[in-house]
Amino acid sequence: MNQNFHLQAMEGFVCTGSQCPRSCCSENWVIGIDAATLEKWQHLGEEDRQYLLDMVVAPESQPQQMGKNPNKSCVALNRDKLCDIQLRFGHDFIPEVCRTFPRSVVQNEQRCVSTGSFSCPEIVQRFFSSGTQTVFSRSVEPSEKSDASTLLLNQAADVLDVILSQKKLPLGVMLFYITDVFNDIFSLYHAGQLQPQALQSLEDNLGANLQDIVSLVNRGEIRPDSVTAGSFWRSIYSMLTTADIHTKYLSEPGSKLKQLMESPESHENYQKIYQHISFMRKNARKSMKLLNPMLRPYLKAYFTNLGFPFAPKYSHEITLVNGMLNLAVLQIMLWNQNETHGTVGKQTFKECITEMDRRLVQNSNVAMQLQSDSHMLQVEKYCLCFIDLFSGA
Repeated sequence: MNQNFHLQAMEGFVCTGSQCPRSCCSENWVIGIDAATLEKWQHLGEEDRQYLLDMVVAPESQPQQMGKNPNKSCVALNRDKLCDIQLRFGHDFIPEVCRTFPRSVVQNEQRCVSTGSFSCPEIVQRFFSSGTQTVFSRSVEPSEKSDASTLLLNQAADVLDVILSQKKLPLGVMLFYITDVFNDIFSLYHAGQLQPQALQSLEDNLGANLQDIVSLVNRGEIRPDSVTAGSFWRSIYSMLTTADIHTKYLSEPGSKLKQLMESPESHENYQKIYQHISFMRKNARKSMKLLNPMLRPYLKAYFTNLGFPFAPKYSHEITLVNGMLNLAVLQIMLWNQNETHGTVGKQTFKECITEMDRRLVQNSNVAMQLQSDSHMLQVEKYCLCFIDLFSGA
């Protein structure tokens, strides 16, 4: 059977245009121009055609794309934050990506998800204001039988959904468990050894397995060692500072965290980093607890938007690690906000999600780095660090 999922927040969505606080046209994004749109431009009169083609740049070995203004916004964006192409020629003449964003479709042969990007502030606002008990609506229709590989990945997606539905499970434990279990699942899958019975057994024994892990965590028997954790958070801080994240989400100049992160690399400094991270985590527990009702449905949408594990944009391993690293960046942004303001309000949380999604999810830099650095893909060496994520939620 075919399963169709629709993000509830997309129902009735309308772009706010010039009223948007974070216009997608003003971001330093690559706006590719599809062949069909270029073909439409070619059939215009000579003056109009040349007007549009003058906006196009074609970097070496890359597809044609929209040029940029000096402030890195799209060259077609005017002073009123409106698109000159759309104003002059109509909606059908803007590139396809502009016509569809923030809408997106993630699918394989039997699972189709119509969703929306959390890079869009309006989507984020609608997601959290429309009620998040049902993140995706679901419909089913008959279909021809798919290949075994697709069926396994869809079954794995169902297992992930069951894990994400554990309302009483601490989110850090949940993310550690997802990383640990799916790292093993993908190893078996790529070796051709993953069986439907194994996934069903995993789902059947989920409650007992998670209860055991929670007990071990509560007794302090499962924790990241301080050197590994300090090194991990230093890497996350580097991601944060090199991803063009807005300065208001970064550590305050002269803060202890900033000083520690910029200190020379050594086991002693890694331990100091993790000691301070633990201090920030404990201080933010109240904020994380208040954000719990927002974080849980968000994580469901987040993993689904990544196509994880049923239709990933990159390899399964890269998508898993990339997704977890992005969440760690979001966490340190929230810790910074809590340290600066003493709390993290709901609106600040939404803004952090939009910022992280714009700088990391919509950007392939981290995934490309993972492709070239196999050491970072050895997630089993540092997945215990994820236990600290969203502690208190």
